[in-house]
Amino acid sequence: MIYDYTDYKLILKNRIKELQNKRSSLTMKNIANQLGIQATYFSKFFNQEQVHLSDDHLFLLLEILEFSHEEIEYVFTLKSFLQAQVQTRKNHLFKVIEKLRKEKRLSVDDAESNINKIEDEMKYLLSPICLLVHLALYVDEYRKMPFKLCDALNLTTQQFQENLRILAANEIISLGENYEILEVKSRRIHYGKDHPLMRVHQALLKTKINSELLKIEEKDKQSMLVTFTADEHSYEKMKEAFQRFMREMEEIAKVSNPSGVYQLNFDLFKWF
Repeated sequence: MIYDYTDYKLILKNRIKELQNKRSSLTMKNIANQLGIQATYFSKFFNQEQVHLSDDHLFLLLEILEFSHEEIEYVFTLKSFLQAQVQTRKNHLFKVIEKLRKEKRLSVDDAESNINKIEDEMKYLLSPICLLVHLALYVDEYRKMPFKLCDALNLTTQQFQENLRILAANEIISLGENYEILEVKSRRIHYGKDHPLMRVHQALLKTKINSELLKIEEKDKQSMLVTFTADEHSYEKMKEAFQRFMREMEEIAKVSNPSGVYQLNFDLFKWF
């Protein structure tokens, strides 16, 4: 990033090297010809501290080297600071430069932080096991002895530790040095339909659910599908009833004692 540097000539040298790795035809002589100056003077510009390009030539060089408008302003500010003779102006330019550098560093840090956050969230949403581990840790038995979940979920120790790390990265739990559960934080675990990965998350979870249903005895599950005909008015009434039912189930779950992890699927849609 150019804002890591305050030597504008070094910024230009680095950009030329970077572009030369992509375009072998971009030589110093070629650039000098595009600027309309002698190659020897162009060489002096880079190798002699007191030699500078005119503002017009510098602007053209920055365009040739594919600098953005913001980057061009930064380079010109560095050049002005280097050439300034009046100390008060030099102090002013120094403050401008430091302000720009600070803003850009913060911007990059924020961007990197957001990228990391998205990556952590993706790991959680793309792993149905993570959701099950998360829920199980609300149960005293598993929170106190989390590695009992390895047998329950058919996970190796390494796989289980990775799931705990994902939960910790998403700030869902706090982990100790030996993977002891220090805290399970209270937060909603279901994502809304506006989340871009919500449907993918659901699809992966349903695949896991269907696999699990095949293993469970009939007496231990309630599983059925109903396909029916109706009209639009009835369909709207069913959607309202669907939403009321889900709210009722949520209230029942809220006041229950978390001693196990259960699954409720309820789909309502129109085929055609």
